[in-house]
Amino acid sequence: MHGAVDDFSGKMFAQFLSSKSQMTKFAEKVIKKCEGEKRQVKFIQIDGGGENKGIEDLVEDIGGITIEKTPPYTPQYNGRIERRFSVIISMAMAMIWSAGFTKDMKKRTFNLAVETAIFFNDIAPTTRNKIPAYALWNNKPSHWKILDLKEFGRIRNVKIKDKYVKKGNEKGTPMIMVGYVQNAPAGTYRMFNPKTKRVISSDSITWTRLNDGKSKEI
Repeated sequence: MHGAVDDFSGKMFAQFLSSKSQMTKFAEKVIKKCEGEKRQVKFIQIDGGGENKGIEDLVEDIGGITIEKTPPYTPQYNGRIERRFSVIISMAMAMIWSAGFTKDMKKRTFNLAVETAIFFNDIAPTTRNKIPAYALWNNKPSHWKILDLKEFGRIRNVKIKDKYVKKGNEKGTPMIMVGYVQNAPAGTYRMFNPKTKRVISSDSITWTRLNDGKSKEI
């Protein structure tokens, strides 16, 4: 996983790359995203590794951005992003282990768990910023509320939205909650279908909890 952190808000951008040589494309993507949201990138801090030469060339072509380089093999100078990576990976591992997934499911959902951990990082306050990163970056609070947050790995019924389902037939499919659809209305989740081995997005989910041995919808 490779990523970047906005120094002001703490918002994190991340992407899974197959090699360090793809860092330049990732940097270009982040810069374009910032420009698309009317935010100007003024400084980029990178280490002195050879794989970042492409980023220097990219910045030179774009203009208006200053590169701040740290010496090679000195992660302590990139403390904020290094600490953030450690926290995010630990959160993701904790979620997939707590879910009790098999080895295969852990591999299938690791990336999704990382995305979920970054999502939590963006919408929650930290010791550095009492205002969440999402709110600082977007100048408004997240539309996701505490009650919208569900346990990673929770198995629940996803309603089949098909007008042709016959009366009395099964109208829902048990699926596993593996993340949030962030650019959709609150209450839209990523659900893994064990039968098809595919992840879908759905807002038609029956969330339940046990109460004295009886299932109660919430």
